[in-house]
Amino acid sequence: MSKLAKQLIEENLRTKDPYLDLGNCGLDGTEAILDRLAECEHLETLIFSNVWWDGTGGYTTGKHFVLRQVPAHLPTQLKKLVLAGNQIQQIENLEQLKQLNFLDLSHNQISNIENLDQLKQLSYLDLSYNQITKIKNLEQLSQLKQLQLHKNQITKIENLGPLQQLTELNLSENRNTAVIKQVAYFKQLEKVDLSDNQVFHSLIRLSGLRKLKKLRKLYLAIDFHLTLEDLELENLVVKYIENEDFTSENRLKISNLNNLKELNLEGQGINKFILKGNYPKLKTLSLEKTYNLNIKEIIENIAMHTKVTNLTLNDLHFEYLPFEVFRMTQLEVLSLNNTPIKDLPKHSNLTQLKRLSLSGCKALKTIPQDLHNLEELDISNGCVPQGLMGLLQKNQQLKYLDIGNNAYPYIPELPNLEYLNLSKARVQTVSFLRNLTKLRELHLGNNQIKDLTPLLKLENLEVLDVSINKVKSFPISLVKHSLNLRELYLEGNPIENLPERKPNNVIEAIRNYIQALEEDEVIPNDQVKVLLLGNSTTGKSTLIEYLTSQNFTEAQLSTHGIKHIIWKPFAQLKDATDEERNIKVAIWDFGGQEFYHATHSLFFSNKALYLILFDQKTNFQGIKDTWIYLYENSQKVQKEVPLEHFHYHYWLDNVLHYNNQPDILLIQNKCDISEAIEIPTATKNAYSLSSNKHIFYISVKDAFHKQDKGDFQVFRNKLLDHIRNNIGKFENSKRWQEIKNKVQSEWAAENVLSFDQYVIRCQGIKPNIHDKKTPDEQSQLDTLTEMLHEQGVLLHFPDISELKNDVYVNPAWLTDCIYKVLDYSVIKNKGRFDFSHIKKIAQNIVGINTHKLLALLKHFKLIFEIQRFGKQFFITPQYLPEKFDEEIQLAIDTFKDTSKPKPCFVLSYPDFLPVSVFLKFLAIYGNLHKQHWYNKNELVFIKDDQVIVAKCTRNQDIRQISIEISGKHSKLTQEMFDALYAIDSSENLKASIDGKVFTSIEEIRNPTYRSFYQKDFWFILGESPKINSKFKDILEALQEGQLEQAVDSVIPHVLENEGLTIKLFQTKKNLIDANKLLEDNQEKSLMRSQVVESLKEILDELENSSLGNETWVSKEEKEINPIQIIENAMFCLKEAEYSGYFEEMDKIKIDLTNPTLYSSFKQKFMSGNMDELFAQRLYTFTKAALEDLRNK
Repeated sequence: MSKLAKQLIEENLRTKDPYLDLGNCGLDGTEAILDRLAECEHLETLIFSNVWWDGTGGYTTGKHFVLRQVPAHLPTQLKKLVLAGNQIQQIENLEQLKQLNFLDLSHNQISNIENLDQLKQLSYLDLSYNQITKIKNLEQLSQLKQLQLHKNQITKIENLGPLQQLTELNLSENRNTAVIKQVAYFKQLEKVDLSDNQVFHSLIRLSGLRKLKKLRKLYLAIDFHLTLEDLELENLVVKYIENEDFTSENRLKISNLNNLKELNLEGQGINKFILKGNYPKLKTLSLEKTYNLNIKEIIENIAMHTKVTNLTLNDLHFEYLPFEVFRMTQLEVLSLNNTPIKDLPKHSNLTQLKRLSLSGCKALKTIPQDLHNLEELDISNGCVPQGLMGLLQKNQQLKYLDIGNNAYPYIPELPNLEYLNLSKARVQTVSFLRNLTKLRELHLGNNQIKDLTPLLKLENLEVLDVSINKVKSFPISLVKHSLNLRELYLEGNPIENLPERKPNNVIEAIRNYIQALEEDEVIPNDQVKVLLLGNSTTGKSTLIEYLTSQNFTEAQLSTHGIKHIIWKPFAQLKDATDEERNIKVAIWDFGGQEFYHATHSLFFSNKALYLILFDQKTNFQGIKDTWIYLYENSQKVQKEVPLEHFHYHYWLDNVLHYNNQPDILLIQNKCDISEAIEIPTATKNAYSLSSNKHIFYISVKDAFHKQDKGDFQVFRNKLLDHIRNNIGKFENSKRWQEIKNKVQSEWAAENVLSFDQYVIRCQGIKPNIHDKKTPDEQSQLDTLTEMLHEQGVLLHFPDISELKNDVYVNPAWLTDCIYKVLDYSVIKNKGRFDFSHIKKIAQNIVGINTHKLLALLKHFKLIFEIQRFGKQFFITPQYLPEKFDEEIQLAIDTFKDTSKPKPCFVLSYPDFLPVSVFLKFLAIYGNLHKQHWYNKNELVFIKDDQVIVAKCTRNQDIRQISIEISGKHSKLTQEMFDALYAIDSSENLKASIDGKVFTSIEEIRNPTYRSFYQKDFWFILGESPKINSKFKDILEALQEGQLEQAVDSVIPHVLENEGLTIKLFQTKKNLIDANKLLEDNQEKSLMRSQVVESLKEILDELENSSLGNETWVSKEEKEINPIQIIENAMFCLKEAEYSGYFEEMDKIKIDLTNPTLYSSFKQKFMSGNMDELFAQRLYTFTKAALEDLRNK
């Protein structure tokens, strides 16, 4: 039972509040406490969702839940019910809610619409993001006004005739092929979204929509030639028009839409846009990414016939704004983001402009100075024009300013500023912000800021981001003074005066920390974490034993999993201070075996000291048979197993990968039996290691026998210095510290406590520690538990239903449980085990059961599940073989030859590729494998009927993961990248589409370069460009300003058309003349723009003419069109690529006019016997063959 839900329901019964939010209460719909909802007869609104019904975030912040069914006993007087974002499969238990007028069942797993007949008062129904294929059982909902059915699999609209009150209908992203005709029956419709349906009709007017006299908003993303006229629309959104099967002239014609207030065209499919008539009410026009349009012509029309106040021209390719824009003196909003615009006039006449967006306009040199009413300015991402400071100084009324991602570390005093973004602006001091007291939102991430005290006066702050800076001391009074502060981001700073905390928004955690300090006695932090890493058998455990007890065991057992020890190194030192004598070192000794690495990073921390131990014998990268101790049938046994060893560079890279500037000691052990290995200067520099402070050569054995030369004592003294320097300089609540000490000592002996037990024990130390003023607040105990989890003192998983009610107060015990399951028998069985194995292990462990163990293994992505012959098995990726055997490899090669997967992308990890990255990927997708086609470094699987080949290459020189996919794979490409990036999103990660040229993810996602990388890396940017034309490559060259390439690419297509040939060569001459102008100015830009327009006209004529000559054939026949093949061959001739020419010509499946002559040409080429006239003769022959085919 959820305590929070019980508390909220009982409180609601007492207060009779008509509103109740049970989101984030950890419910699944079957809890007995929910039966009491029937008593809440006063209730009108009931929320069962982790987010608000309007998407703004959950009210309560307890534990997330996933309802699996609609609760059975709901109050009958409900008017609004929200069940969004769950796993409900069936609509049920709603019949009694006869007063219900609002029902949200979106984001579930519903496949059938049913059991809604009795809800006759329903006016709003949301069934979006489900699995519905057919509309039915809605006939009785005659009062329904808003129906949301987007993101389903609906193929036909039916049974909606009685819903004549519908005013809003969303059918986007379905599979409907006759949607236009069907929606015309609903005469009251005011807003319709039909985007992304599979409408396959050519040259269709939306005449059916004329019947919808009340239609005000229309959203389209369709694949036919479109004409809109005589509609009473107020809002029109067209994302794209695409038509590959019937015509490439993707035209949008709009006429006589006299009520139109907003027009939004977005996407690359529209080639022609015709706007006829006057539009007196049009106020908002957006032409984003409509690369193929003549913007100048459109602007002229708009300026002449409308009074637009909001103009968006983002992501277009013009260097100079058409002068007609500056005649639009009524403009209030102008957005030119990500355009190559070079100049805006000093005197623009846009005196009414309130918002100007120039993000990503990195070529912009000047900015207007007469924007006297400007309130919002965005010049982020590479845009720093001349005159910027002057404009800012003149606009004291400015409220919003974004200069992020620019080298612009200072702004003048703007007393009315409410929003400021100076992220990635090379800011070193924030003293110039101290008087901006109206600031509500301030972004200062990725700078070099050390001191935040000048921000203390900004008491109206609501959002503050100072992540990734150099702040060592955070001014706690900043949180005290800024009472409105609701978001605070501090990650990536070397802050010493705060304890370790969860990343992201930490405002509640810090407020609770401050409150605890004020309520309790304050004591200094007395703990430091030390992590010991290295290969198995290097002597890590022996070192710890000698450091902590002065004992030495010659044949020390290899550490199995993780050992945790508390050490007080200064307790017996005569010259130690009292404060030092209280210092406790929490030592984590990690097993060096490769299969333990998956859990190491759980305990990594920026505030830890890392000891990396190596010896000469095991300091190499490779496999070696090694005697180690591991589990078998829950007992430790000694076995010789092939064990992967690592060079000390691996351990250094491992630590640096997960931590920012950690303190590392590199120690060579067993120097009594081997020579010291000199650490290269390059390594010292790369890892910030100095010979005297960080690099040591020791022999624990000699130290114990007093035979060393003082080397160990030197190491020990330096280690103590590092411990002193690494202890966090933050203060602690005495009672918080007491709880931490109890966890590490007495409670740890019990291994696991129920959450209720844990709360009671903590309340025994501090009675009010779990108190909350409101249900959505985080208690002090919630904060402390999160902090202890981050420090590895305990483990708690509130978001995992099977584990949320337990607190693991002995983390080492929990990892031990994991490796009792993943034991020697699983290694022998190449990573496979069944349910009986884990059940048998769980029976011998007190405090955990089978289902909890499985939940842990799945959470850490250590296993995946498969079905074999009707039986359930589990696979452990880290125990899989490195390679396929020959028979399986042959089967895979044959399968690949048949399915023909194509390279999609390669991710490169320049510094370090953790072993666990690909193993976790295997754990996510392993259950989709094809037959037994997976090993430790490769996975072949099928998803959405496509073959996917994922491969990991990890050696000294190459650290890469590649993805190949068959067929059309845009969705899957995106999914595969997202999965890998979620596992590991390191800063230096790079991507490539060919495996040769790699670009950093950071650069690709930099808005300044977005348009440059959009074509190749759309899956990283989250969108796929749409250019629907057989001249796609040429159009893309035009988009990227590669006019010379575009002109040359058109040449082979016009050779048979004398008129177009003349026009093209005139266009090329104009381009040459434009390029002769040395300076980039308006004249040169205009000439190049004319070249672009001329090329588009030529391409339009080519596509129209090819359509006229095209016979109606199947797609398969189109792919081997002989005319197209010969055209391609002629293009190869122009480039003197004879091999390409013959490769193309050999594809033709019809007889040539003179096959003997063709064979002789090919024979001469193959033998290298080509004379001076070979090319000319071959061209004449080919041209004749083309003419003959056209005549046929």
